[in-house]
Amino acid sequence: MIEAGLAPIEILLHNQLKAMGDLSPEILEDLLALGRLDDGNTIKRNRLLSRLKPFNKVNCLGWDIWNTLAETLSEDKLKSLVRGLTIAELELQWYGGSVASTIWVFRNYESRFPDKADDLADWVLARSENPYVPFGRMRGSARSIAEYRAYLTAKDRNREESKRGQEYAQHRKKIRAEVRKRLTQERRILQEAHNHARNDLIVQLRGLSPKERLEHIAWDDFHPLVFYPVVFADIDNRVLQQLDKETRERLFEKLAIRRKGAWKNLLAQLVDNPKS
Repeated sequence: MIEAGLAPIEILLHNQLKAMGDLSPEILEDLLALGRLDDGNTIKRNRLLSRLKPFNKVNCLGWDIWNTLAETLSEDKLKSLVRGLTIAELELQWYGGSVASTIWVFRNYESRFPDKADDLADWVLARSENPYVPFGRMRGSARSIAEYRAYLTAKDRNREESKRGQEYAQHRKKIRAEVRKRLTQERRILQEAHNHARNDLIVQLRGLSPKERLEHIAWDDFHPLVFYPVVFADIDNRVLQQLDKETRERLFEKLAIRRKGAWKNLLAQLVDNPKS
């Protein structure tokens, strides 16, 4: 039944609710009555839940409907409505998720009675299984306003740590890119210097006699044979005869690892032309 002694604005609202269908004055009164009850499986509680059970659409009404309604209610009625919607959603499995009706009504209560909102939030958090109720955002496993604020603080801290971690990762990525750039430049400079030094050495060797070139190659403990132009392997047998014993032995050791090409041919010449 509709309570007697309603103010004109409440009478107008009840008439609007009748026209809406999903939220009739009778449903509203049952929700208010449910919210006034203490916890416990009482006969009155069960009777109210039984009457409300078919009206799960009530938990999916939008912000505009609930805000219009909430603006007409006193602090006590608004508090009872938040509690009633919380109990109905829990007991009747009125799943509303992030748009549950409790959220819209609680927001109106919080904006109008901010000094009392924490107490009501504590009551809701201790009972609701909807992770979005009453604030409209995830509350983790919080079962009190203190736990909820600790959850938000930890979440903000984790977000900041994650942000700093991403910034550090980007910074390290930039550093590595700059290091690779400098090392690539260094390798290029070293390669150019190496090529320049090789060219200078080759020029010097070209100015030597064939015998002197072979002696250099034989006693070079730093460069492999591929360092030298293959034309240096084109040697007359008479030149090989001019080499001393130790130089021939060192040259033989170097040439012995070659399996083909001009240097392999020079090895064959060395074998075929022993020191006389």
